[in-house]
Amino acid sequence: MGACAPAHYFGRKFSNLITLCKTCHEEIHHNHLEAEFAKSYQPIVKPQDWAPKPKPKGRKLKAHPVKVVRVEYLGLQETYDLAVEGPWHNFVANGLVVHNSFRYTGQRIVDVAKGDRTVEDVFYLRPEGKYDNRQGKKYEYTAEQRQADVQWCLDACQRYHQRINEGLAEEHARGLIPFDARQHFVLSCNTRSLMHLLDLRWKRDAQLEAQKFCELLFGHFETWSPAIAHWYQENRAKKARLSP
Repeated sequence: MGACAPAHYFGRKFSNLITLCKTCHEEIHHNHLEAEFAKSYQPIVKPQDWAPKPKPKGRKLKAHPVKVVRVEYLGLQETYDLAVEGPWHNFVANGLVVHNSFRYTGQRIVDVAKGDRTVEDVFYLRPEGKYDNRQGKKYEYTAEQRQADVQWCLDACQRYHQRINEGLAEEHARGLIPFDARQHFVLSCNTRSLMHLLDLRWKRDAQLEAQKFCELLFGHFETWSPAIAHWYQENRAKKARLSP
């Protein structure tokens, strides 16, 4: 006589358990369909020959070496250059900005060494006068100190010119140039980012040159957005409150 396992025995076997989603579980349980579901349930059997997902070929570019077939001398080719009048020598060709100027080389440093430009055309030095640092310590920048700094800039330009003549690369000799070389740049921003810049650099402990720059920038802010600029001046200017 064979033994019969009780029903609760199969209820505790992991092989006799299945997983249902919330919707199916509520449907079966609320309508007392457990027995009917158990009789009609058919397990999903994994296919024996399950084909892997095909990989797309794609269009990725891949570099590969190519042998040089031959080298032919084509003779002298006629070329040309553009000379642009005015202070800004950059121009657009085929949608690309072409930098046809000496702003990205050391030529202006060489010009100072040769005497074609003055030191203060290329370098910025603070005017003589009384100052305080960002910690509140007061000091005086005398005319003698400033003249000595001008001479140091000139000496640095001459050393740079000497190293260039000796064959050093520009990026190598550039380490001799003082950091306060004048730069031209273009700034673009929206109103929110403009206020964020003013919050950071118009506060009272910011560097003096940064504060002066923000004063000039705020004048344009008043022209572009007078109502917002007025609100900013009344509520946030020079208070170091970071914009959201």
